[in-house]
Amino acid sequence: MSTLTEGTRLVVSGALYSERGHPVFRWGKGDPLTVVLFDGDERTILRRSIWAGRQQNEYWNQFTPISLLGGSVMLFVVAYYLSRLPMLRVAALLALAVGLSPVLPFVPPGVVFVLLYRVLWRNGRMRRAMRDLLMLPTRYFDRSALASRTLLPDGEICSMETAATLAEALRLAPGAKVRAPSPADVSKVRRYSVFGRETDDDGVRRLIRPSDPFAEHLIIPGDPWELARKSRIRARVFELTAVTAFAVGFAGNLILVFVALVAWVR
Repeated sequence: MSTLTEGTRLVVSGALYSERGHPVFRWGKGDPLTVVLFDGDERTILRRSIWAGRQQNEYWNQFTPISLLGGSVMLFVVAYYLSRLPMLRVAALLALAVGLSPVLPFVPPGVVFVLLYRVLWRNGRMRRAMRDLLMLPTRYFDRSALASRTLLPDGEICSMETAATLAEALRLAPGAKVRAPSPADVSKVRRYSVFGRETDDDGVRRLIRPSDPFAEHLIIPGDPWELARKSRIRARVFELTAVTAFAVGFAGNLILVFVALVAWVR
């Protein structure tokens, strides 16, 4: 970007150097410089970046349409040359059918499986994003400890505690956000993981919101590491099922087109 509008808010992460008494961020070897432009609440930057940063479909990018078009043209050329030899007529028809692959998933009856694929893939993507969000507050802590403390970059003491009930967790961390893979998980567990900055105002120990915008004030119903593992497994199941649905729809349409071409040639 050559210019920035006045008042643009951004987060910079990378190697910090001192030049003539001024701090300067630079791209260092093995230490890339990351700049994120944002709006809204700065406390939600990390969460929103993780949630929105995951691609909707890792198998589709700016090169995919060109690749599909180029592959189709090449297959049409192959089909043309094969069709000139009677003994290779079947191979020519197969090449022609496969050359139509970019449009095959979007015609009936295979389009039903494509729609199912999109729904399943979206669910898998959401569960992968939830896995990342569940692991976000744990980056400061050790899983082996039921309760632990750590120093944040700004020197504050941040704690991870456990509570037996949601009411107890809310008393320990009033105003904390509850994050769970699904609403049904909130009341079905016997352990709540609570994250926040320690304070003992009025002689009552509580976990409040840290000053560091990247440290969260959070309640997770259950063990966040175990919940993240289950979310990863569920995401993989959804993704594999989605790919299977797409393959079934594509293969079905391919067979129908090939049979139709054979019948048309005869």
